Amino acid sequence: MTTKIKITGLDVALKSTRLKIGRAIAKGNFAGEMREQMIEEVRRNGLGDPLAPSTIETRRYLAQHNTTDKAYSASKANLTFTGALLNAMTVKFLTSRLSFIIDASTRKHKRYKKGSKQTISHREIFDALEKQGKNRSLSELFKRSRFLSNLTTRLKKTILDNYEN
Repeated sequence: MTTKIKITGLDVALKSTRLKIGRAIAKGNFAGEMREQMIEEVRRNGLGDPLAPSTIETRRYLAQHNTTDKAYSASKANLTFTGALLNAMTVKFLTSRLSFIIDASTRKHKRYKKGSKQTISHREIFDALEKQGKNRSLSELFKRSRFLSNLTTRLKKTILDNYEN
């Protein structure tokens, strides 16, 4: 004789545990840590393929007339010409869904002196970089094993430090 026993109620326990994990992540301000780590990774190691020679020349010309970020390099694609673009990046954490939203503000990017007359939002700039290809999307960061490993370690620590039974 075979007896089957069905375990029920796990969906409630799972939902409760997911919510507790979400609260622990939110309480630990991991979204802020994640944002800072992403900015540091882009500043240090750049983002995407090398810049074209014409882009490097344009960046050198604009740098003569604009205040640049401390991490700026004419030949490095690290989004740090003035630093405004990286500073406009936001990371939000959705507690109930256990997910992160990486976005940029819709504020207008300040025009460069001796540069374009057009102003566009930070979000539009990130969208344009992503459409360009050349691996300029912020999602490329999550393909870097060292970055992802470090981020995962910090996430585990945040959950362990803030989880409440």
